[in-house]
Amino acid sequence: MTAKPSQDLLLLTCANGKQSNNLIPFILPKWRRLRLIVNSVDSREQLVNKYASSESDVEVIQADLAQPNDCKRILEGVTAVYYIGPSFHPKELEIGKNMIEAALHHKIQHFVFSSVIHTQLRKLLQHDCKRYIEEALIESGVPYTILQLSHFMDMFPLQQLLSSESPTYTARFDPTVPFSYTSLVDLGEAAAKILEEREKHFFATYQLTSTTPPMGYSQVCEIASKMIGKDIKVEQMPFEKTMGGNVDALMGLKPHPSTRDGMQRMLLYYNYRGLVGNNNLMRWILGREPMSWEKWIEGKMEGG
Repeated sequence: MTAKPSQDLLLLTCANGKQSNNLIPFILPKWRRLRLIVNSVDSREQLVNKYASSESDVEVIQADLAQPNDCKRILEGVTAVYYIGPSFHPKELEIGKNMIEAALHHKIQHFVFSSVIHTQLRKLLQHDCKRYIEEALIESGVPYTILQLSHFMDMFPLQQLLSSESPTYTARFDPTVPFSYTSLVDLGEAAAKILEEREKHFFATYQLTSTTPPMGYSQVCEIASKMIGKDIKVEQMPFEKTMGGNVDALMGLKPHPSTRDGMQRMLLYYNYRGLVGNNNLMRWILGREPMSWEKWIEGKMEGG
């Protein structure tokens, strides 16, 4: 059973974030009915204006997913869900379970969960939280697909480095520690295929990274230096600064204690261990080679 984009109602959470903004171009205008869920009034206004002229029927709804009744309200009449949870939110686990219970209540045909690579890494609180959400989803009986993602390539500040005469990349942890990276474009295209092909991907857990081999941010800077014709200096932020006020800068003023704990443990972990994976599943789903750093940088330099 494949999806019926002309009839089915598809719901996306965190609809004004980076993931959704890279997924929506792959599903519009083919999907004729789209429900976008946001947390704030500002996000709602932005998306209402952005899709006002869309050929598809695009609803934008503000909701508090920490409230079970709100989850049931937004899933009324929905066929499929692409669920992106609020990482480091003190109620992330509760919100995930609320959405799963609402999906079960409404007999949702497909629940795609945007998760993270290696949820068994208990030292990383945001990974451990998603492990429990994955468990709840698997045991719920709702047809699901789990997408496990790594660091997004798009977070690398290439435009900032391009605009600087003497570019410097400031690392918040050891920049030589290797990672595998996920391209948001690859993810958007892959997720769109999974949503459309539907039953073919039921009960699958996909590790979706784009790049190979694993490399640290210092190696990424070496590649970028050659391509932009500027020597990018790499500096590691002092440990005390990274673990102190810098967390506030990343997550907002006076973050919740659990948010601060999660960020600090993550940065400490990354100082010694990275997140490495394999891009075979991304290649299989896309039917092409996934994004490389060279291709990504080239695209950004051309205005992509």
